[in-house]
Amino acid sequence: MGKRATKLALLLVIMLYAVCPTGVTAALQEQRIFDGAQLFTEDERASLEETSKQYGSESDIDIVIVTTNDLGEKTPQLYLEE
Repeated sequence: MGKRATKLALLLVIMLYAVCPTGVTAALQEQRIFDGAQLFTEDERASLEETSKQYGSESDIDIVIVTTNDLGEKTPQLYLEE
């Protein structure tokens, strides 16, 4: 999967989390950054965790970032739901 496709999948996942916060809240614990594609350094992940926590609490939403190098045969939505 190319970088553009990965970025598009990431954007779609973020949009789905923004639209469907109730389903996400049930599955979400404290971790908000799931960097399966290993795009971020430890410092970047820590910063993103803090930023997502801060803006999420200010806006009363959950902000989650998911990266992956392989969706398999799944669409971003199906990957998110599983």
